Amino acid sequence: MFSIRRGFAIAATVVALAIPTAITSVAPASGATLIASDEFTGAAGSAPSSSWWNYETGGGGWGNNEWQTYTNSRSNSYLDGNGRLVIAARSSGTSITSARLNTLGKISFTYGTVSARIKLPAGQGLLPAFWLMGTDIYRNGWPACGEIDVIETPSITTRYTNTIHGPTTSGGHWQLGNSGAISDLSSDFHTYSVTKARNRITISLDNRVVGTYTSSQLSAGQRWVFNQPTYLLLSLAVGGNWPGAPDLTTPNPSYMTLDWIRVYSA
Repeated sequence: MFSIRRGFAIAATVVALAIPTAITSVAPASGATLIASDEFTGAAGSAPSSSWWNYETGGGGWGNNEWQTYTNSRSNSYLDGNGRLVIAARSSGTSITSARLNTLGKISFTYGTVSARIKLPAGQGLLPAFWLMGTDIYRNGWPACGEIDVIETPSITTRYTNTIHGPTTSGGHWQLGNSGAISDLSSDFHTYSVTKARNRITISLDNRVVGTYTSSQLSAGQRWVFNQPTYLLLSLAVGGNWPGAPDLTTPNPSYMTLDWIRVYSA
């Protein structure tokens, strides 16, 4: 029997991903201008655009006792030839591999909106995420750089979660978040957006606001650090303290699929 301590269960069937229905993109705010986009065009099996994406690689738990090792291999991140980027988490024997991509040094913005159309994977122990961090991360560290989690679905894709994290004046960490029930986000593509304005962050799911955060919500000693450039991250983690271990029901491979990602000016 396949041990859950050694990896995912092997999926009994393989289901082809449906090509998403074409939609018309609308700028998120009056006067907003599209300043960057990745439509993930390219040959099947090719790498995502090097003008956008860096790879974060390695294991070690990533601060959460996670099981995966992130790689830059085409088995874990690739274009599907139909205008989509696929991030795949795979188990083979004692090894679990996945991908974590970022745009640090390539794409960033201070105020404006970034939107991504994503189909999320469902499965116990999976943590797909679309998120942002401050470009000063290697100068000031975390949480001083700030973190904005636009969408995370730990194990369960019938709830959305969004969170922001920041520092305190004493060197600690604070967070604010929202979570709620929703129709299964793994059954189709959905659009996840974050709009940054001065002292305000708004997070939306399919154009419905699901999180609003302002500097006025902070308590004494909590610092608002989001009026600065942020870069983008995509990741598919497996196991760890949050959301917990995968089990024999967890699909292997598991796929996080992106149709596009777009950045608009304020």
